[in-house]
Amino acid sequence: AIPVKKSKSFICFSVAVLCFAVLSVILIIPWQGGAFNKLTVTDITSYESPDGSYCLIYQQLGDPEWPFGKTEVRFTLNDCNNNTLNTVDTYIQNDGALAHKGNIKSIEWTEDSVIVILQASEMSDKEIVIGYNE
Repeated sequence: AIPVKKSKSFICFSVAVLCFAVLSVILIIPWQGGAFNKLTVTDITSYESPDGSYCLIYQQLGDPEWPFGKTEVRFTLNDCNNNTLNTVDTYIQNDGALAHKGNIKSIEWTEDSVIVILQASEMSDKEIVIGYNE
């Protein structure tokens, strides 16, 4: 066998390619799993109870799953002093679209809860019950 002399530039290039591959894997795997996706919370709209005692905030968590996946959303129920009473995380299936006011089909304020009906193009209507004292 004839010994092959490797040049310094080849070794440097090989190390650079290996480092790039390792960094790519470290960044792409968490991104694909959604680790960076939920960093942004966007307020969509809010609703006040008829008596002014409660406020329901509708928010989008991160971006829709790519390419046509679900969109994570959150409902936060606050009292009139802006204390959080309850939080419900769920999702809508709207062909990868952003959450919007039109996803709220109806809101009913009852004696002990608020009932939200969510709607989106790729799912049946979904009822969310959010209790005042949970």
